Amino acid sequence: MKKYKRIYNISTGIIVLIMLFSMYKMYTPDYDRMHLPNYLRVELTVFKILGIAVLLIPRLPMRLKEWAYAGFGITLICFGEIAGADFLPGCVDRFEYLYA
Repeated sequence: MKKYKRIYNISTGIIVLIMLFSMYKMYTPDYDRMHLPNYLRVELTVFKILGIAVLLIPRLPMRLKEWAYAGFGITLICFGEIAGADFLPGCVDRFEYLYA
């Protein structure tokens, strides 16, 4: 049981660090190249702070923590696709011979 608790705490710490880094990146010029509205930046920051708080407070129910993990997963997948859209044409050119 101790091993599983340690794995859970390490993975939670990694998720929290990823979310903190993504909140920092939202206030750099890289965010502007995604052409998203500025109010979305504020909303995402507030919800990420709330999600981090839910993950770090130990006495909250696990159901609430599950929803925080789900929200972080959706955020990472959706905005990873948006941010990666600029790099997609370069990747497609490199592997164009696969579809020729």
